[in-house]
Amino acid sequence: MATISANCGGLLLDAEQFELNSDKSLHIKDGTTTVSNATKTKAGVVKQSALVADASGDAPTKAEFDALLTALKNAGIMATS
Repeated sequence: MATISANCGGLLLDAEQFELNSDKSLHIKDGTTTVSNATKTKAGVVKQSALVADASGDAPTKAEFDALLTALKNAGIMATS
């Protein structure tokens, strides 16, 4: 059974209990609940970011740091502006 964990007060849903709307917001099939995407001011749904390789030395390079920022922005975890 597939499950998804959503940061909505510890909510754990079975795959048949939710669907993603075209705007990528999460709709819980209880007839009333839609969890929107997160914004700078509002908690919401975010994706797990892509894996970013560990820094190769003691101090991350600019390229390594930029890769982390890009992954966080693409996942919706960090604002893009």
